[in-house]
Amino acid sequence: MKREDLYRAINGADADLLERSEAGGRKRKSGWLKWGAMAACLCLVVMGAVIRRPFMPSHDEGIGITVSENGVTIPKMKVSLSANEAADMIAFFIYQGRCYVHYEWFYDDADIVGEYLGTATGLIDEWTPKEGYVELAGSIGGDFYSVKGYDPSFMLCMKEASANVVDTYICNNGITLKYGSELYEDRLHLSGSIASVQYESRDSWYYGRGERYQMNSVNDIVLDFIRELDSAQFVPSDSVRYDEGKTDMTKTELYHLYFCMENGTAVHLRLSENGYVRFQGMWDLCVQVPEESCRALLGLLDSHADSVAVEVE
Repeated sequence: MKREDLYRAINGADADLLERSEAGGRKRKSGWLKWGAMAACLCLVVMGAVIRRPFMPSHDEGIGITVSENGVTIPKMKVSLSANEAADMIAFFIYQGRCYVHYEWFYDDADIVGEYLGTATGLIDEWTPKEGYVELAGSIGGDFYSVKGYDPSFMLCMKEASANVVDTYICNNGITLKYGSELYEDRLHLSGSIASVQYESRDSWYYGRGERYQMNSVNDIVLDFIRELDSAQFVPSDSVRYDEGKTDMTKTELYHLYFCMENGTAVHLRLSENGYVRFQGMWDLCVQVPEESCRALLGLLDSHADSVAVEVE
């Protein structure tokens, strides 16, 4: 299916979703699997054709992202009916009143599956606009588990035996974040657990070229970047101003960074112009890393110094 045909089929999906559909899900010989949104887009097309009024998670009407002295708040999401025949039918489910949205897929040799917590029903045809949150409902169904080493209020996972992968889900709403450390350290435990660092250009990711590189070591430039990432304050992504001709942050992206963790998972970051950084699992917020630290990292990535190419299927 051509990009233009896909756009017409899903009727109004945003540019980010279309970019994810282009990327596709690609297995990495480096030990973990990146989930692109081609499957999500196919779900959109199928659901739009079969169910005349599909469901979608969205922020509460009239309540958007807010900024206060406590930080940036992403409101809780609710389940509602869409008036259109096509909607952003992303993979998600509800547990203990929280909406968990799909983050990434990883090989099942990643030692992350913890305690069994419940089974998502996936019964989307039972929702109504007034019900809001419906416990264990979602756009996908199956047994879900805690993720070892992570707070279940933030991250859960499901096992896909047929594909030999584990897919992770993040509660990226109903939270307030002020500093980067509140996400990258308190929730993702980034520092101290990095096995390797990989990266690819925006064009490689967007066009699925698989031109990925792995650094030979977690050097001082990377560690300095992480420290600056942790100390930076969050801002809403839609508050960032762009150069003329660029309408959203995806158009300003330079690199995708993958901090591959010791347990087999990865922290996926999107590095944009002027030092702006977004976490793949939370696009609504970003931080701005100081120019000096960002320039040093970009020099390392541009030159591929002390890095080797990673074979990708």
